[in-house]
Amino acid sequence: GMPIQSVYSATKAYVTSLTESLWFTAKEKGVRVVNLCPGITATQFNQRAGGKPEDLPKILTQSPEEVVHEALSQLDRGVG
Repeated sequence: GMPIQSVYSATKAYVTSLTESLWFTAKEKGVRVVNLCPGITATQFNQRAGGKPEDLPKILTQSPEEVVHEALSQLDRGVG
């Protein structure tokens, strides 16, 4: 959980639980189920939520392209 973001945190926990259940149900059929939790991504989400661009720690921020590349790489490797 995160302070002041209880609903956001709860929805992330729900999606993780749902993904695990779907994975367990579908794995014997060869279906892959992925839950992508990328962390800080350089989009307009922070600004639309009332934040400022300088609020994001640059060293921990990924571009959307980096997130997609990493996710597809992990999917190709069968990780997750």
